Amino acid sequence: MLQDRVGFVRPDLLFVKGWIMTDLNHFTSQELAWYRDRLTLFGEGAKIKSETDADVLCPVHGDRNPSLGVDLRRNGTGPRIVVNCRSQDCD
Repeated sequence: MLQDRVGFVRPDLLFVKGWIMTDLNHFTSQELAWYRDRLTLFGEGAKIKSETDADVLCPVHGDRNPSLGVDLRRNGTGPRIVVNCRSQDCD
């Protein structure tokens, strides 16, 4: 836990590379650019839901509507992309 500027302990603060971020799911512009670059690997047809959430065509089951969730999340080691087929639970 970190303290805010007034001295209160705030469990929602995260210290990353010299910056204090007030939201655990906040991403730097470089991390968002990295995520957008990875989305291009899935080809056209991506449904962008937010700057950190997208659905793409699942290459495993011959998708016609984007059902493969490709979402940017943060864990203890940094940003990561979480992939989940919301249609047929493909691996």
